[in-house]
Amino acid sequence: MARSLKRAAALAVGAGLLAVTGMGGTAYAGSTGTVQIRVVGCVGTMKLDGGGSPNLATASLQSLTSNTCWLAFWDMNTTTGQKVSQGFSVRGNSSGSAGSAYYHDFEHKVAISISNGVTSAGSAWYN
Repeated sequence: MARSLKRAAALAVGAGLLAVTGMGGTAYAGSTGTVQIRVVGCVGTMKLDGGGSPNLATASLQSLTSNTCWLAFWDMNTTTGQKVSQGFSVRGNSSGSAGSAYYHDFEHKVAISISNGVTSAGSAWYN
């Protein structure tokens, strides 16, 4: 019982860190390629031309240690300012991908943020 409570607390902490991680930097019009961010033990990757489309972004996460890692995948409408996101975690020494891709163009920017439960980092916004 204590172990499951500890794990639930760790998940809540990780999710909280992702929620406060701000993305900075400039937006890059018509971006393609791969964006990668790292914190100790975790690597988050956003492929801006995933799924065979130059405007379709996908996100994945890899844990390089025995610790759990968290990733939030963001989409922001630059006209309305509305943000949507999806998040997931991977257990130690494993990897995973976001459930769905986001479309990015002149009006929609995408970003990722990751956390190892202690440290978090966010990418710039890309469109």
